[in-house]
Amino acid sequence: MKRMAQLKRMVFLAVLLALLTIVEGSAQRLVDNATGTPLPMASITDCRGNVVGMTNQEGIIPSISADRFPVTCSYIGYRSLELRQPVTDDVGMTPLVYELSDVVVRPQDRPMLHVTAYVREVSSLFGSSDSVTVFAERIVDYMLPVGKTRFKGWVFPRKLATKAYTRMTNAEGRDSVCRGVEGDAMLWSNTAAVLFSSFYFPASMNNSDVVSAVDTVMGKYAPKFIWQKSGGVVRCFADALADSKEHVFSPKFFKLLGFTTDITDMTRNYVFHVGDGNLSLTNMTSMSISMDMRLRGKMYKKFANSSEPIIDKSYIEVYFTDYEYLSVEEAKKLKKERPVVSEADVIAPPGVPELHPGVRQIVERVEALEN
Repeated sequence: MKRMAQLKRMVFLAVLLALLTIVEGSAQRLVDNATGTPLPMASITDCRGNVVGMTNQEGIIPSISADRFPVTCSYIGYRSLELRQPVTDDVGMTPLVYELSDVVVRPQDRPMLHVTAYVREVSSLFGSSDSVTVFAERIVDYMLPVGKTRFKGWVFPRKLATKAYTRMTNAEGRDSVCRGVEGDAMLWSNTAAVLFSSFYFPASMNNSDVVSAVDTVMGKYAPKFIWQKSGGVVRCFADALADSKEHVFSPKFFKLLGFTTDITDMTRNYVFHVGDGNLSLTNMTSMSISMDMRLRGKMYKKFANSSEPIIDKSYIEVYFTDYEYLSVEEAKKLKKERPVVSEADVIAPPGVPELHPGVRQIVERVEALEN
């Protein structure tokens, strides 16, 4: 009997290992269709415009229920990709060319760089019964010190104009739409800072003779920066939680206010078009932020009428549209007298991917109600 029990345990373990091998081997990835490089933390939006998942650090596509298809994969610097059904092979995405106009060489007495950008955000929150999806477009600006000066400017986006749309769905599937969003704090694009002070530009990326290169900067627990150069394009993947134990960060300040938040993924992707020149701030064309959070605070649960923690998945894209060098005096004046931008000016620049059909449907429903 004892031998029989041991034999059964051995058979069980063998079957379990075989199943795990099958599951692991069946995982499909999102990759660059030319190089085969995995695309980590790509955003996946379902047929109704909800952000329902992200690829992991190895680019593996998560399991998504069949009723969510077709889904759209989005990754900064690549054309959006629609998947009509679950995939059985790796899926390649095609790089997208989005370029800025030439930047005039900076005079020595102009140590401030004024940057204007178009921002696009989709955030989906899933509670125990209700769900909310917010889509927002913005025109923002930044003021970045690039020379010796005491004036710090601002690295977080200053809002110049915003268009926002919200869809709310209850447990029965009935939903409603409206213009705007309940509280600007729900828009995580407020956090889309240009954090170049934490960067170091690898020497290999600045060598115009090098056609391709890879450079990795390790954090405490995982790679913090992964740089890749392919031709005249440089990409940087930055993991904000590389120094966080178990890859989770829970801001204490949020907890004190009743907004306990567990950030389980927060990554940034940067795209530079360097051509034959060196890597610098003025050839960064776009960046994205992917966030996956578990909102456990009582204020969140009350707001969403949820008995369970709320899952928040957000994807933000920033496309830089204009650079201008200023003197400190000009920069200070611009801080006091912000540019006049209206909602009508919030338009995606040429080269930006089209809106996901589900998100576009939210916009069209709101506009139909208003007309």
